[in-house]
Amino acid sequence: MRETWKKFIESSPHNFKFLHSEELEEFNLLNYKDDLPICLEEKEGKYKLLIDKKQMNEFKNEFELINILEKIL
Repeated sequence: MRETWKKFIESSPHNFKFLHSEELEEFNLLNYKDDLPICLEEKEGKYKLLIDKKQMNEFKNEFELINILEKIL
């Protein structure tokens, strides 16, 4: 994990989930199996899609991802 991204995640009050495809069943998120990579936020046991696959694949670096997350949140 890149240091800038790690610091952002650790300092954020949001509960982001970064899962591998084999972990989706454990979190009852199999409906996303064909849509990875995505960014989800977990809040009170429910998951909200923050960034979809298309947008995730357009990011050139972690700074772009952080910038969008800061705008969304």
